[in-house]
Amino acid sequence: MKGFSVMAIEFLPKKENESNRDYVFRVLRYNIMSLQLPPGSILNEYELAQEFSMSRTPVHEVLMLLKNQDLVSIAPQSRTAVTLIDLSAAREGYFLRRKIEPYVLQQLSFYTSPTDMQRLLENLKQQEALVAAGGSFDAFAALDSEFHQIMYSAANKPHIWSAIQSCSAHFDRIRYLNASMTDESNITLPYQQHRDMFFTLSLGTEQDFSVIDRRVEEHFLSIKDNFVAILENNRSYFTENINASDLRPLK
Repeated sequence: MKGFSVMAIEFLPKKENESNRDYVFRVLRYNIMSLQLPPGSILNEYELAQEFSMSRTPVHEVLMLLKNQDLVSIAPQSRTAVTLIDLSAAREGYFLRRKIEPYVLQQLSFYTSPTDMQRLLENLKQQEALVAAGGSFDAFAALDSEFHQIMYSAANKPHIWSAIQSCSAHFDRIRYLNASMTDESNITLPYQQHRDMFFTLSLGTEQDFSVIDRRVEEHFLSIKDNFVAILENNRSYFTENINASDLRPLK
């Protein structure tokens, strides 16, 4: 197991009027999801409170929230650690996202409000600027998440997005592993896929489901193609011993 190290944490700027608890949650979740704190990292509540320059109360509350999302394990009178990636949970997260998102996109293809289209366009412009500047996958991932969150919100499905965020936590960490071993650090392709989704919505007419389903499939194609290699190269990050039956593509 990797021990906790303050230097491993990337401290993000605090937002205006952001509570201590919300800030700690955002920073720790970001570091866990981006693998700055890899699976197995030990977290010390007292040390975290010191580094965030706040009492232990908000830190404790955040660790409990992360535990509820299965990102942190807390053993009484023992240790708190970043959970290993659960392969079964990762497959479920992929399945949920892959099956639901085409229906959200199809609903929006019939009608998306001008306000929501503008929000998507502004997000795309930020993605475009990041691509032009040769930005990192970490920075792109935040815009990626926001783009999809806007879509679910526009379709009046905010609770489904929240459920997906929770259920996809293990899958999303695999996405970061995929980015670290492929050219997905070159963020041009996912940006272009988002641009294609936006074009589909801008037509203002309900699109054939097979076309939309193919767009979503393409969005996850890189991780599908590399899934077996990800498992083979990062076995220590996963909960169970990975055997031959596990080394199969995502479905």
